[in-house]
Amino acid sequence: MVYVNSTNSVIRQKLDGYLAHKWGLTNSLPAGHPYKRVAPGTATAVVIITGSASDADGDPLTTTWSVVSPTNGVVTFGNAAVTNTTATFTSAGNYVLRLTANDAYTQSVSLVTITVGGSSAVTTNHGVSHAWLDAVSTNVVTDYEAAALADPDGDGFATWQEYWSGTDPQNRNSFLSIASISAEGGIILIKWEGAEVGAWVSPLAIQATTNLLYGSWSNVQRVALANGINAWSNSAAQQLFYRLVVTNGP
Repeated sequence: MVYVNSTNSVIRQKLDGYLAHKWGLTNSLPAGHPYKRVAPGTATAVVIITGSASDADGDPLTTTWSVVSPTNGVVTFGNAAVTNTTATFTSAGNYVLRLTANDAYTQSVSLVTITVGGSSAVTTNHGVSHAWLDAVSTNVVTDYEAAALADPDGDGFATWQEYWSGTDPQNRNSFLSIASISAEGGIILIKWEGAEVGAWVSPLAIQATTNLLYGSWSNVQRVALANGINAWSNSAAQQLFYRLVVTNGP
């Protein structure tokens, strides 16, 4: 692709995504490209975001807005260096934005979740996008409801479950589960993997209980899911059982 005029990365990604889907060249897009699976849409949503930051010692502060999840989400800030600005979203989904304040000695962060609705998206009864099913299916989809209920990779999870979990329905080794858990130096480390994390995938809930048979599960933390290996750590002072829970869905 040759660009005649200077364009920013967001526009280049949309152009690359549009042409790749138009010409059947999506395999040439790099892993993690925001439009590798689903072609870019034209609708946008502009949200006014307001934040505040102050320093008890009166030291000068620098502030920055950034995107936490999805890692491939297309978000454009009016001015990411000010607390009150705008955020423009090019597709529907759940976005987690982060405001970071730094006084050169310490920094603090604050997260905000923004849900952008898509009024024109065509979905199945389980809320699965038809466009996404077209993108991930190896054959032409003629019955979207059946495709959402199917388990093409035989891993025990229906396609609609993998859609909401951010996993790949064509890879039997890709499903939401704790890949490893270890403890060292008083810290417990949990790892899991994401493969198809789109803007519709909300942060996961990490839940814990002290008794698998009779104990109740409680939320320990909500964490943003990203493509590739995800990791979360916590104090190992108490013996606990952990699980991952999807927080959105049909």
